[in-house]
Amino acid sequence: MRKIALFATLAIVLSACGTSPVKLSSATATPPERVLSHATPEQGFSPVIIVRDSGFFGSGVYQSIHVDGVLSVKLATGEMAKLYLAPGDHVLGVIPSPNLFGSHTIYEIGIRIEPNRTHYLRVSIGPEGSSRLAPTAEVQ
Repeated sequence: MRKIALFATLAIVLSACGTSPVKLSSATATPPERVLSHATPEQGFSPVIIVRDSGFFGSGVYQSIHVDGVLSVKLATGEMAKLYLAPGDHVLGVIPSPNLFGSHTIYEIGIRIEPNRTHYLRVSIGPEGSSRLAPTAEVQ
């Protein structure tokens, strides 16, 4: 019986460590002072909306989003940012900021930006503590 109680407690604790998706309608806009680049719409560029999950896990730090190696925005939990990128292939990355003790490496994905299309990305933190960035339909 004790083993069952231990496993049940462990399952509850571990499930609480993840983060939860935030709908775009519930997300808070990132303050302009933390949107550092790619914030201005330009002719022919497509919007990329990035929404960070809510949850206690990882809430003490920002998640820094890099576009093609350039720091673009620092997101707090439950925030969203709209960036504008030229059509074509790009590399987007996410890493906690500050990166205490250098314990995290940047997590990167390749994304093809299509003209005249809004792209949606989700920033989450897995139960193992690593930052993730992925295309999503959950935020809409």
